[in-house]
Amino acid sequence: MGGWISAGVAIHHPERLQSLVIAGWDFVDGMTAAIGTDQIEFEAFMGLAREMAPELTEWVTEAVTEALGPCLSQLYDIEGAAAAVLNLDIPVLLWNGQDDPYHDPMLAFSRQHGLQFFSTDGDHMEAMIGGAPQVLPTLRRFFANACSPACSSSVGPRS
Repeated sequence: MGGWISAGVAIHHPERLQSLVIAGWDFVDGMTAAIGTDQIEFEAFMGLAREMAPELTEWVTEAVTEALGPCLSQLYDIEGAAAAVLNLDIPVLLWNGQDDPYHDPMLAFSRQHGLQFFSTDGDHMEAMIGGAPQVLPTLRRFFANACSPACSSSVGPRS
């Protein structure tokens, strides 16, 4: 969902960005690459998610499903995302794990349009949660090169 939100900021508030990372998301074709269809009902989606990543769906209780259903339906709204990303005059990094369904389409898109692309083993969530060794150094380097001199001192390694 973070990649979808990032694309939304590029569409609606590009002036607020100094750089942009879109991870684990195909902002050109949306969820079609992941589920093989244009749209999926919330219950079916959650069933698949619980099968594929039960540890990431434990928090989804009946109390939150009322809000998650409409949120999921909005994930299909990708109109203008590709154009917005391509019109940005800031550094853009696309990040997908090799097991993410969006990896190959976004790699092709990045090559076609000269955008930076970062690939990790597994999927992007595994890389973040499991601490793939190249994630933090790559992101720190990207942000350090992308931000203004005023913010560069806050991007470096922590002691």
